[in-house]
Amino acid sequence: MCQIDEESLIEFVKKIPSTSLNYVSLMDCNVTERTALAMASIIPKTFLRTICLTSNNIGPKGAIALADALRGSSVEDLLLSENDIGLEAAQYLAQVLSEGSTSLKSLDLSKNNISDAGATVLAKALPHTRLEELLLGMNKFTDVGVAEICKAAKSTPTLVKFYLGGNDLTDASAKILAESIRSCPLKKLNLNHSKFTDKGVAYLAEAIAESVTLEHIMNRIG
Repeated sequence: MCQIDEESLIEFVKKIPSTSLNYVSLMDCNVTERTALAMASIIPKTFLRTICLTSNNIGPKGAIALADALRGSSVEDLLLSENDIGLEAAQYLAQVLSEGSTSLKSLDLSKNNISDAGATVLAKALPHTRLEELLLGMNKFTDVGVAEICKAAKSTPTLVKFYLGGNDLTDASAKILAESIRSCPLKKLNLNHSKFTDKGVAYLAEAIAESVTLEHIMNRIG
C-alpha cells in the first residue's frame, strides 16, 4: 500500500494534463471517491490509455464519474477491481458502453459485488463495444450471469479474454462456456475456484480439444 495522502494524490492527478503520460497506476493507494472524481475531470484533457485504480475505495459515485469521462476519451484499459462500485455503477457503466462512444479494450470490474444483475446489464452492452478483455472475477454471480455474458460474446467478435473465476459457477456454466469456446475466438479463459464436478470439467475438456484459438485456460477447482 502506498502512503501518499489524499490531498497529494489529488494534486498529482490535477497535473496529469500538463504531461504526456499515457499510463497511470494508483493501485492500493487509498484512492477514494474524491480522487476518482478528480481523475474523471481531467481524463478528456489527457493522453491516458491505461488507468489502474485496483484495490481502492472509489465507490459507486467515483465509478460513475469515470464512466462518464470515458465518452470520446483515449482510455483503452480501465482497471477498477476491488473498489466496491456495486450494481448501480455497473449499470451506469453498461449504459455508457452501450452507446459505443468509448475506446475501451480492457475492463476489469473484478471483486465489486455486481451480482447476476450487473453481469446481465454488462452483457447487453458488450456487442456495442470493442472490448478484447473482460474481467468479472469474484462478483457473486451465478450460472445466470454466465449465460448472459456468453450469449453476448457471440455478438462481440473482439472479445478474446474472459476472467470469470471466483463466482458461483456450476456444471451448467461449464456447459455454456464449452459452447463459447467452440463458437467464439477466445484465447484466454480464467475459471478458477468454480464449482465444477467431473461432468463440468469433461464439457470443458471436449471443447478445448476442438478449439483452434484457445491458448490459455485457468481452472483450479474449489
